[in-house]
Amino acid sequence: MGFRHLAAFALRLMLEDDEYVILKSQLMEAAITTKKSLHEIEIKAKYPETISW
Repeated sequence: MGFRHLAAFALRLMLEDDEYVILKSQLMEAAITTKKSLHEIEIKAKYPETISW
């Protein structure tokens, strides 16, 4: 893996896309509503069978 690929990968990890922001907002709302810590909130999501990098 070249430096360019590593830099692009690191940048993708650091940026918060719209999907992440929405999920974060929903988790914060659930934490406030249930009075639980964020790490106690269970996330029910479907994960892809394969991940293309």
